Parts: sequence; C-alpha cells; structure tokens
Amino acid sequence: MQKIDIGVNAHRGMPVLYPENTIVSFKHAARLPVNAIEFDVHLTWDKKMVVTHDALIDRCSNGRGRVSDFTLDELRRFDFGGWKAPEFAGTRIPTLAETITAIHAINPQMRLLIEIKENNIECAAAVLKFVQDRELLSKSMLSSFHYDVLKFLRTAEPAVKLHGNDATEAGDPDGVSALIDSIGIQMNFATPERVHYYKTKGIKVDSWVVNDEKTLKQAIVNGTESVTTNVPDLLCRWLER
Repeated sequence: MQKIDIGVNAHRGMPVLYPENTIVSFKHAARLPVNAIEFDVHLTWDKKMVVTHDALIDRCSNGRGRVSDFTLDELRRFDFGGWKAPEFAGTRIPTLAETITAIHAINPQMRLLIEIKENNIECAAAVLKFVQDRELLSKSMLSSFHYDVLKFLRTAEPAVKLHGNDATEAGDPDGVSALIDSIGIQMNFATPERVHYYKTKGIKVDSWVVNDEKTLKQAIVNGTESVTTNVPDLLCRWLER
C-alpha cells in the first residue's frame, strides 16, 4: 500500500496485543508513529478519574460491579490484565494522571483523545479541569457520545477541541455538529456522502474501528482524515510509516 497522509488513532492503546486501557497497552502504543492515543474515563465513588471502557468492571477485570460504586483503592485490588493473558495478571486500573504521564514519558508530543464515557457532567468537568490545570489543552481532544457533555464542555471552555461520535443511521446525532471540531463515524455508516456532510461544515472526520487493510483502503476512498484502530502497529506498517 502506498504511503498516504492519514491520521492514526490507537484505540485504547494496543488492545489486540495487550489488555485495553492499561499502562502497558499505552506505553507500547506511544512508541508507534501514531497521531493520537484514545482512552476512556470514568469517575470512581470517591471522585477519582480512572481509565477503563465499560461502566461495569466485569469484562476487563476479575471484579464485578460499576466503576462508580468503588473507591479508587477498592478498584486497585482487582486484576485488570489477567483476563487477557496470564503474563498480564496483576495489572491495575490506571488513573487519568498515570495514563498521561506514561504516554508522555515516551512521547511528550503525543496527542490525547480522551473520551468521557458516560453522560456525566461531573466527570466532564473533572477531566476539563485536569487538562486545563496541566496545560494540556493543545495536546488534547475531549470526546463524548453525549450531547449534554459536549455542550457543557463547549460552554465551559471555548478553546477546547471536541470530538463527537456518529454511530446512527440518521447521522449528525442531536445536531452535535454545531459543537464539535471533529467526529468519529462508525465505519458501517462512514459513507462518502456522510463524510462529505461533516467536512463541508469544517469538521474533521475519523472512521472507527478500522482493523484490516481492506477497511483502511475503503476509509481512504470515503475521504476520512483519520482512522481509529485496535491494531495501530499494523496500520502504521500498511501506511509505510
């Protein structure tokens, strides 16, 4: 495949090879020539920001229950790596601060695609304050599937870069295009027409999740400007990076 200028976002780090949304996954992704690393944030019961995808810890740990029902110390007792492979047993859930520190220790310029996973304004406010206080606005893009979260963030900090998500047959869910700088379109819906719709509004378009060379080629044909992938090492190879 010829070298093409298209962005690559590492989805939850490198989840095919390492347990998703963990420090080991992020460190390996940070060593690749990707444009950004994507990860998900939830609030614990004691209002700490932790990085994991699901509202429940059941799928990616040996625990059971909602993230928001545990304190950070309680969550640290669970194994967030053994489900993937025995060599990752004992992996702990990372905080937002630990995640960014680990990524930027390897690549200080790596962009961060931080998703506020639930429709939770309190979590959105905490993440925003974190990136503001650490002067990370220029290296971060905050993401959400939820209109209320995006609206809050846009109102609270006009300078923040916002990323919406389109995984619907109708397109432009709730009119999020009025709030965002970029949008991720689920690959099944990322037609050339829909990509063009957002681009005419000055919104950059990402397609997700792109995990094979055929889908990558289709995303390029569709006109997308970046892709989000579970196999960033393979995409970088296919794109001759």
